[in-house]
Amino acid sequence: DDALHNPGTLAHDERAVAHLNACGLANMLVVASVISLFTVYPIVTFFHSNARNLAIGSNMQVNATGQVADLLHFPVMLNKDTPDVVKTHTGWDAKEYELVFSDESNTEGRSFYPGDDPFWEAVNLWYHVTQDMEWYDPGQVTTTNGSLRILIEQADPMSNHGLSYKSGMLQSWNKLCFTGGYIE
Repeated sequence: DDALHNPGTLAHDERAVAHLNACGLANMLVVASVISLFTVYPIVTFFHSNARNLAIGSNMQVNATGQVADLLHFPVMLNKDTPDVVKTHTGWDAKEYELVFSDESNTEGRSFYPGDDPFWEAVNLWYHVTQDMEWYDPGQVTTTNGSLRILIEQADPMSNHGLSYKSGMLQSWNKLCFTGGYIE
């Protein structure tokens, strides 16, 4: 047998020195590095970046690296014509709330066909759940004189999916999402 399988052949001090060689030291260094990488580094990064994360955490216009998108024709959440007086609101709980979205409908003749508007979409369907008497047509929804106009009118059933009326229905499904706050 060798000294490893017959420990009684080496003196106590010799065994300690024999097990602490270059390979053992390298293994200990690798284990310490892995532990540091997956525990110490994330903790240090969290505390180092926490102030920046808190500053941009609730701002939807800033990405995770702190960059502000300045893209031509990119939709903005607050309409430039929204009066300053309505940009904050005191809730029933006495907390101050900040306006995060507004649409003043001030662009004349907006189209709400699928893909035409970043926040709203007029549907093209018959709402069978309530047996509506009208067909919802995107052409019935537009903006005029600073207001949203949804027009309902009589139609020829032969050219209107067998229904005598057509109107419009506007939705924001999968386009405009809120996680909390007031909607007025």
